[in-house]
Amino acid sequence: MSDISLIFNQAIDDSTRTLESLKKLERQVAKAAELIQECLQAGRKILACGNGGSAADASHFATELVVRFAKDRRAQPAICLASDGGVLTAAAN
Repeated sequence: MSDISLIFNQAIDDSTRTLESLKKLERQVAKAAELIQECLQAGRKILACGNGGSAADASHFATELVVRFAKDRRAQPAICLASDGGVLTAAAN
């Protein structure tokens, strides 16, 4: 098996294990979704943050709320705290 085939198959195996492990988090994910829904229904906003790749995930999540996800709907209030370079560098000082 070539190196690229080995890397490819390993990535598939890793992804499969990751997806299978998500079943263990069903209760926690449902609770997080419930809290997000309660927050938005109360007129508050979602603040998302992360570091490195997780900052990109937080930005994507906030964008999906502000724009739309899977259906046409009004924008939901959300801010990614990792997206503002000025705030990040000021906080680091």
